[in-house]
Amino acid sequence: MSNFGYLAGYESGARKWPEDDDRKPIGYDNLGHALESAALGYAYDDPNPQIPPMKTEQQIAAREDRLDFVSDVMGHYKTSDIIDAQPGVRDSLAKIAAGNIDSLNCSMADWGGSGELADRNGLFDADARHLRDLDSSDATNLLRALASDEDSYATVSSAQQVYGAILMATQGENRDATLDAGLHSMTMHGMLDESRTEAIGQQYADDEQARNKALERQAEWRKLAAGAAIGVGVGVASGVVIPAGVAAAVAVPLDFETLGAAGETAMGTHTIDWLQENEYMNDQEKDVDSGQP
Repeated sequence: MSNFGYLAGYESGARKWPEDDDRKPIGYDNLGHALESAALGYAYDDPNPQIPPMKTEQQIAAREDRLDFVSDVMGHYKTSDIIDAQPGVRDSLAKIAAGNIDSLNCSMADWGGSGELADRNGLFDADARHLRDLDSSDATNLLRALASDEDSYATVSSAQQVYGAILMATQGENRDATLDAGLHSMTMHGMLDESRTEAIGQQYADDEQARNKALERQAEWRKLAAGAAIGVGVGVASGVVIPAGVAAAVAVPLDFETLGAAGETAMGTHTIDWLQENEYMNDQEKDVDSGQP
């Protein structure tokens, strides 16, 4: 059994975690912090987190090791039940997802196994940015499990907003690639929003008023997050720190270094506007008769 399997696993022989007076397991927050630090390459409580550089062979090898570990983490935490059985790890898993949002996007853009034929690596510049296909099924399972909770949804959705805007901006004058990037980001948001909406429906199945209030909070948060993304997105170089719900800040992998001032201008004046105009909305009342917004 690996160290990770011993600490995070639930099969025979895995570590038995202590329990509090209510017989609930304790200590998993420390496990989450350890997983987070190992996966992201900086301390979980770093007040100014930065994406580790990838310029030397040693730094690139370290990146590959971190992605190997992220793959193991994703393969284990596949459902909300597994995550919630370890109280304290959810916030850290959300930050791990946000810090690897580039590889997660690339993984989920496989288009039924045809990603290579559709030049997925070209769209995401996967080789130059050392992205990893983390398996679309594992990526979907983890993101849906995280999106079921209000705070972890906020963390991952924030990262997706910023990364989606950057992905569009990096396509330059290639209109088709820019449209592909935007539509892919919208698909990611739709999946996250759908998972959160389903969770709200289940949580408040017998309380329509509470359910509507939860949906309103989700919609209002999305508007706030879009503004925050605009504020931190323009003018950054290779990484950006965003507010992550109630958790600490997390560095989101971005790359403006190949764009220059023209790219930053495109990000500020075009990309964000397009995303705002086309964002997934769930706060519009529907006409009862027609079923249309």
